[in-house]
Parts: sequence; structure tokens; C-alpha cells
Amino acid sequence: VKYESNENLHSLRPIEDPDVLNLKQPKYVSAVTEHVSKQIHSSAKEGNFVLTLGGDHSVALATVSGIFNAYPDACLLWVDAHAVSVLLLLLFYKVKLIVKS
Repeated sequence: VKYESNENLHSLRPIEDPDVLNLKQPKYVSAVTEHVSKQIHSSAKEGNFVLTLGGDHSVALATVSGIFNAYPDACLLWVDAHAVSVLLLLLFYKVKLIVKS
């Protein structure tokens, strides 16, 4: 098991980061998402099984983008009470969405 700490993410916080509509601190969230996505991409390309734990949807964005950048033909199993929040991400990566009732 390999653990990568992200305790220094505060260093990515821009001096100015005004909210845009309903988006809170969009520059900071974007910078952290890109940073974590690159970590995940690198670890996945090394052949590691990647597991991310977090409580924010931006964690999912970083995870999915990192994996799909490493493996464009990867499969995604998404279990979430708020599945609508990921639809744009799935469309961006052109993931086949299979819904069974």
C-alpha cells in the first residue's frame, strides 16, 4: 500500500479567487483537481490500483480524469446518491452510460 499525502494543497490557493455564480473558489478547486488528477494518472500508469477517499465531488472529478487520461478505455462503476452530479463528466470523457432499472 502506498499513501500519498496532500497536506500541502493550501499552497495552490490563489491570492484572489472570487466565486462565480454557485462555484465557490473555482480557481483553487481547479488547481487542486488538476494536481490530484496528475497524481492519480502517474500512479495508475505505474500499474497501481488507485483508491481515493474524499467528501467532495471534485475528488471524483480528479479521480475519473486521472484514470481516463491513463487508460482511455477504462470502465467506470459509479455508486453515488447524487448521480446527476457526474453526468457532465461522463459526457466529457464519452463514457458509455448504462442504466438498468
